[in-house]
Amino acid sequence: MSEYSRFFGGPEGSVPEYTQPQFAEVLEKIFSDGVFTSIGDDLAVVENDPVSLSVVVGLGEAWIQGFWYQNTADLTKTLAAADPDNDRIDRIVLRLDTITNFKISVEVLTGTPAGSPAAPALTQTASTYEISLAQVSVLANATSVNNAKITDERTYVVEQNFKALGGWIPAGQSWSYASASTITVPSGAASIYQIGDKIKITQTTDKFFYISAVADTVLTVNGAGLYTVANTAITLPCYSRTHQPFGFPIKMIPGYVKCRVALSAEQSNIAADTATKVLLDSEIFDTGGDFASYKFVAPVTAKYLIHGVVTWVSGSVIADKLFVTMLYVDGAAQAAQNSKHSRTTNTLSVEVSDLINLAKDSYVELYAYHFAGANTPDIAPSTTYMSIHMISVL
Repeated sequence: MSEYSRFFGGPEGSVPEYTQPQFAEVLEKIFSDGVFTSIGDDLAVVENDPVSLSVVVGLGEAWIQGFWYQNTADLTKTLAAADPDNDRIDRIVLRLDTITNFKISVEVLTGTPAGSPAAPALTQTASTYEISLAQVSVLANATSVNNAKITDERTYVVEQNFKALGGWIPAGQSWSYASASTITVPSGAASIYQIGDKIKITQTTDKFFYISAVADTVLTVNGAGLYTVANTAITLPCYSRTHQPFGFPIKMIPGYVKCRVALSAEQSNIAADTATKVLLDSEIFDTGGDFASYKFVAPVTAKYLIHGVVTWVSGSVIADKLFVTMLYVDGAAQAAQNSKHSRTTNTLSVEVSDLINLAKDSYVELYAYHFAGANTPDIAPSTTYMSIHMISVL
């Protein structure tokens, strides 16, 4: 047989029966193994009060291989006596037992004393499955352990229904403000996140960022001029590697923002030795609606590929004179410009291209310039244009 389905009640008197492993096989697909966040103390392992050779596991819930666990009161776990000569590392674990005791419980895995001790390995078999809550360093001759000797090893539940979450993966961690562009996360961030990941946090409203740098406990984030991290609580942190997870601003997606705008009619009598704005007024396309009044306004802080062409009308071109095309940003000329000496009086096109980092609300205009003395050549329609494409936020 190759097809299976569950679970059905069936007609009265012929109710199908299912085993616990069959239930768990389905249920484990709902959540990954780990601790549920924001329930009690999230099963945190801390020092006892007063300190002693024991630890306390806080309130919380967890999920292991399709089985649920709950702790409703502080749970004290006593550690074995310290070795007189060598240190050791113990582990506090949640153990799923599906064969003998049929339960999940907090257990202590006592490490082996050594000059360079290692934490005991986890058992993860079909009948016994352990996940770690913490490591505890027990020094030689110690009579107590404190928080400085406890290393958090909790992992957090992630809902497996990725599509239902709109492409977002819950981080299952506690994140906090570090600065307007940095977030403090638990140790080990580099093994989870990478540059270019999209993230979503909630600080009253949802905020969206790209990760621009990853350190062990810090994420540097880029909100494209739309979002900054506030000095307040962060809730519901998520990350994604999909192209456009639900809610992520489309204008922050590379490739979406693009436009091409041309000159619709001849622009005449361009004065010599004067930078003249080209009055681009015919939109070929403008996906974000970011072009108006002869200029493109950046909707987000990003890198934009900009290409401009000024075509001078045949017959108005002055031979052996210099003609220049320039890009202006925020009303000032950029290094991006190109020039040509005309050889004849025929049509002359001068192009300029550059990759420019524009801040949100910065604007770009196309300018023409010539050194034709007292002459006033004209700019041709259609073949005079500017095109802009947002390439990258990072």
